[in-house]
This record gives sequence, structure tokens and C-alpha cells, in this order.
Amino acid sequence: MFAGRAAHTFLNELELDFDGNCPAFTLCDILQRTFELWHAGKRRESYEMLGRYAAFMTIPDVAPYGMIARGFFPENELIRVMPNGKKSMESLNDADKRFIKRSYAEFIKPYVSA
Repeated sequence: MFAGRAAHTFLNELELDFDGNCPAFTLCDILQRTFELWHAGKRRESYEMLGRYAAFMTIPDVAPYGMIARGFFPENELIRVMPNGKKSMESLNDADKRFIKRSYAEFIKPYVSA
């Protein structure tokens, strides 16, 4: 059984023995690590890993700019246009972008496999 909801109920899903989750793309590898830690019996580490995901994802408009911060796309790449015609990263200024990049480098990057 799979779930989704951008990992808002991920630990509960793990406790209920779901087989997986359909995550948002920005930090799907962190959710994979959370899943692996949980199933290895390392529940405290799993909880902490999900906490990193949750904290990062609370940054306003982090997705999809997080993919640029991670180096998957070049700076100023148009990643998504919303149904209303607004560009998805239109609201981010340079300070916002620096904060996202710094947060990723300091709190997330040490825990990703790629």
C-alpha cells in the first residue's frame, strides 16, 4: 500500500506498515533514507531524518527552487508555470535563494547519497 500527501503523515504510514510513499520531488532521497532507517529498526534516526525534511520544506517557496539549490538545474531555469500563469519561483528574491541554498548545504546535503 502506498500513500502520498507530501510526507505529512509519513511516520504514521511507516507505523501502519505501508509499502511506500509518493513524495514531492525536492527531497525524495531524504524520504527514502527515512524509510530505510525505519525498516532497519533505527526509528529515532528515522524520526530525525524526517525532521530535516519537514524543516526544509517549511521554507516559503522552497519547491521547486530546492532542485536548483541542489544543482539539478541551472540558476534561473524556468521549472514550472502554475495553472494561473504565475512562475513558481517568482516570489523568491536573492536573499531567499541564498537562505535555501545555505539551509540545504548545512542541514540536508550531509545526509543525501548523491
